[in-house]
Amino acid sequence: TVLDGGLTFVRRSLCITNELSARQDIAHLHFRNSVRLPMSAYGAGNEADLIRSFDDIDTIVEFAAARSIDLLAEATIIAGYAAIMIAVNPLMACVFLALTAFGFLTSYVTAARVRRSTEAWLPVRDRRFAFIVECLTSMLTIKTLSVHPHVERPFLHEQAAEQSALRDCRQEAALADALNRVWNVATPGVGTAIGVMLLAAGELSAGTLVMFLSISGGLVGALGALHGQMQDLQRAQARLPRVNA
Repeated sequence: TVLDGGLTFVRRSLCITNELSARQDIAHLHFRNSVRLPMSAYGAGNEADLIRSFDDIDTIVEFAAARSIDLLAEATIIAGYAAIMIAVNPLMACVFLALTAFGFLTSYVTAARVRRSTEAWLPVRDRRFAFIVECLTSMLTIKTLSVHPHVERPFLHEQAAEQSALRDCRQEAALADALNRVWNVATPGVGTAIGVMLLAAGELSAGTLVMFLSISGGLVGALGALHGQMQDLQRAQARLPRVNA
């Protein structure tokens, strides 16, 4: 336990070092490019988009430096469990791996839906932010002309639009998490039921069934972690075109 905790701390520390180093270089490059754009790129609220793009960079760099390592680790763990299962009993291995494949497919599809909802939310978020920036930088004009009520109405419109897009984004993530929980329960449950039937038919020993149930716990845990990493990957992909732009 202590060794596992120590290795986790070392791995996380290395990830943090890599993340901050990459963040420094990429943010500098992005800033240098941002201040060299033609003047036409700084109008119609594009300044706010450029400001928020630095937040998008942080999300992308965090995934690339840290989360991608976790994604590869979980995939390696799943592959290791698959190899053990195949070596012990190919028939039961096919059952558990088929369930795992369906779980992975579900995670992929729901994560793609999360990406699409994130892509729909980000521009609306930036429009709201651009309006706030515009109002705060024009505060002297707003106070001089006493147009506070006229400013509040368009803000409420932008806020409502952003709230709706954010709600859709959150609901897609909630649906993805719910389906992941279903597979976390279904994989060992269905596998156990099939194993008991094979045990009753004399095609599987009790010891082998117990071993598979033990392995399935680790397999389900790795699949659940992989589900979360795939969502992070899709969110990072949704932000990537905005940074490139």
